[in-house]
Amino acid sequence: MKLRKATLLFLSTLLVLGCTDGDISVSDDDDDDDGDDGSTTGYSVLITDSGELNLDLITSIGTGEVSLEFFYTSNEAAEVLVGIYGQTDSTSSYRMAEVQLDSEWAVSGDLGVRLTDDDVYENSTLYGDIDDGQWVELTLSWDTTDGNYSLEIDNTDLGSFTLNTISSGGYENVGYIVIKVSEANTSKPVYIDNLEVYSGSSKTVNDDFDDYSVNTNLSANSGDYDYSESSNATISDDEDAG
Repeated sequence: MKLRKATLLFLSTLLVLGCTDGDISVSDDDDDDDGDDGSTTGYSVLITDSGELNLDLITSIGTGEVSLEFFYTSNEAAEVLVGIYGQTDSTSSYRMAEVQLDSEWAVSGDLGVRLTDDDVYENSTLYGDIDDGQWVELTLSWDTTDGNYSLEIDNTDLGSFTLNTISSGGYENVGYIVIKVSEANTSKPVYIDNLEVYSGSSKTVNDDFDDYSVNTNLSANSGDYDYSESSNATISDDEDAG
């Protein structure tokens, strides 16, 4: 089971204060809670065989943010790509930012970060201190008016960068969030969980994938969000993702 960060922080606070049974009652009103213990069922999205999780936002976003957690297994050889695309479609012509994660670029950790379409960091490591074999949080924020985006990994601010212009010039509002696995190898999967998208300060997507059935093919599923352009992305109950 994966415990929510807020729950862990709250429990640790109780220990520090020396609270005993009966001192305080706890109510977790989170939308995606499946019980009273603050834990989830552990469902996540399993991406294999050069697959991708492709989220169509339906309503495009000019100033927004996407956050997610990913689990890169310790024997992983594939590159993981997290990108934002214009409202027209999710082809490379409309890619405005993309984060690349690969073990080949690690410095002091197991994974390193590079940025597609970036003059400086496309061929050099931006950040190389990510550990594999555990859940890692990635947050990418963008503003198509200013033409910038920023990146944060596990609460480490990696800076602000320039959006890539689309093929017709300029920028579009973001219409697609795409997470890809570059290599066709089903024995080395990547897991995605807790996908959230904001338009300004309003949360428009909040998917912990716990409401789906195991082995659901997201490209063929008609749920709350549109993943119809995904491929080789299915719901997994492998809670440890290992």
